[in-house]
Amino acid sequence: MVNFTDTLSVPGGDDAGRNLFGSQANLLSLMIDGIAEENEMLAVVHARLAGLMCQALRFSLEHQRLFTESEGSASSRDEWARRAFVSELATALKLSERKVESMLASSEALVADLPETLDALRSGEISYRHAELMVSQANGLDALETRRFESEAIAVAASSTPPQFNRSALALRERMHPETAVERKKAAKADRHIENYGEPDGMGWFSIYAPIEMTESFAHVARNTALSLKAVGDARTLRQIAADAVSDALMKGFAWSGEPADSGEDEPRSASGAVRPSVHVTVPVMTLLGHSEESAELEGYGPIDAETARELSANAPSFTRILTHPETGAVLSVGRDRYAVPADLRKAVEIRDETCGFAGCNRSASSCDIDHRQDWQYGGKTEIDNLNALCRPHHRLKHETRWAVDRTADGYLVWTSPLERHYVVRPYSEPGFTRIESNVEVVEPEGDAPSLFDSLPDDPPF
Repeated sequence: MVNFTDTLSVPGGDDAGRNLFGSQANLLSLMIDGIAEENEMLAVVHARLAGLMCQALRFSLEHQRLFTESEGSASSRDEWARRAFVSELATALKLSERKVESMLASSEALVADLPETLDALRSGEISYRHAELMVSQANGLDALETRRFESEAIAVAASSTPPQFNRSALALRERMHPETAVERKKAAKADRHIENYGEPDGMGWFSIYAPIEMTESFAHVARNTALSLKAVGDARTLRQIAADAVSDALMKGFAWSGEPADSGEDEPRSASGAVRPSVHVTVPVMTLLGHSEESAELEGYGPIDAETARELSANAPSFTRILTHPETGAVLSVGRDRYAVPADLRKAVEIRDETCGFAGCNRSASSCDIDHRQDWQYGGKTEIDNLNALCRPHHRLKHETRWAVDRTADGYLVWTSPLERHYVVRPYSEPGFTRIESNVEVVEPEGDAPSLFDSLPDDPPF
């Protein structure tokens, strides 16, 4: 064992070395205590935030007319008021609506159903991650069972790490839950879904939420494939082989291209009968010709290297090649030789917008509705300057609540919230949005059409 005092060169002998070591240890110990205290303060802030969010939501539901004029049922009005409130909060915090909805659900559970957990959070005894796990594990229990569960679980939470607590809470929940495991699995299965997000260096993650026997089977098959190929001399690592095997199986077995069902055209099918997946890859024409190494753009991710772009353009039937002018960036060609495409106008909007036009939304334009910015019933035309890609949730939000959108002459989208807060979205697929003051010049339109923002500051504050 290394004696740390041996590494100190201090005049005065061993006592001086030990004293210096003791002073340094005490100083570092104080630093760690300070970090722990600050971490406890974070828990206190989260507790206060939970209370404020619930208070604001309650006020919003009590004053629904702030958000919607819907004459539907009370539950429908509550739903749209909540949706509009979540969008208000998400844009204000610059967080995704999904994240805000998750925070809001956790806050409601803590305030209404888990008072001991909220008290422990408020005093800094547990972290916010502990509180989130408590909410998750208590989900599905009735009021009496929730109190019993919390009373037993809170002591574990206060004396364990989140992973340790989660394991203990899971076992406790299984003993207390009134429904059988079969019933709960059937309900949970309804939420099966996939997730995909990008990482640096042209990589990304793809995950699936599905019944455990399926996910274990996927992993088992991938591992066995990797072991079998490795045994016959495959030079790749086991991890690489498993990843490649899953990728190959997915790409060869997809049954739907991802294009909108109402595109009006037959979907292209491979020789096996499966529909090929489709993704846009935008390539500068000089890059495609090999005269430039300028990066291309992969739909839903961002820049990819020139070599990958050329490979996709030449060999991959799953990708739509979009050529752009080397100087202006204008679209020169949309490859149509590999699979059928929707109507030209829709394709043009998808290429221009790339993602949903709502502030902070990243859903791909190819999976969005095409919305008439100025409604058809108010004289809006079906032309590209009046069309935006909006995902279905934000398309409905625009029509069911007081959220409204306008487009400026230079391509900026201006969203006005029910609380008259204005958010400018960068044009033509550039990510980002910012809030602006309400003194933007407004021009009254002719007829009954909605008001339009005529212009923005010369230098929008991005």
